[in-house]
Amino acid sequence: MERDPTDTATALPAEPVLLEWVVHPARRRPLAVVGTVLYGGLVSVAVQLAFGHPLYTLIAAAAVLLAAGDFLLPAVYRLTATGARRDGWGGRRELTWEQVASVWERPDGLFLSREGRPSRVLPRGLLLLWGHHAEQVRTLVAQHATARRTWPEVAP
Repeated sequence: MERDPTDTATALPAEPVLLEWVVHPARRRPLAVVGTVLYGGLVSVAVQLAFGHPLYTLIAAAAVLLAAGDFLLPAVYRLTATGARRDGWGGRRELTWEQVASVWERPDGLFLSREGRPSRVLPRGLLLLWGHHAEQVRTLVAQHATARRTWPEVAP
């Protein structure tokens, strides 16, 4: 079958990936997984006792497990020449390097912020958990988020 020359829905060439890694926080903290599941069970029992209907119990258990999805499920991080991306439970989050106003180092990773100063209320940005790739992530972010960026020593 011949390709229609007026068809504009062609796939763009894939952008070269500088670094891609997977982080699964639950795998490194099995006791926290047990605690999360126990907490979900306790909430379910409490809701069952309070309301007496199994539907509410299921909704409560699902709400707790959904809220802990970022912890329980793995996320894929990707750094490219144009930005950073996280694909995980909460969907895809990405920032271009031009959107990054500051970079904040935390014990578990780097927070790429759209704001020039830290904000504890609804921080807008992307947290790159580095897993076993701390030096590579630091180096690549420093190369691409340079000059106009600040690297404060205090985490948000």
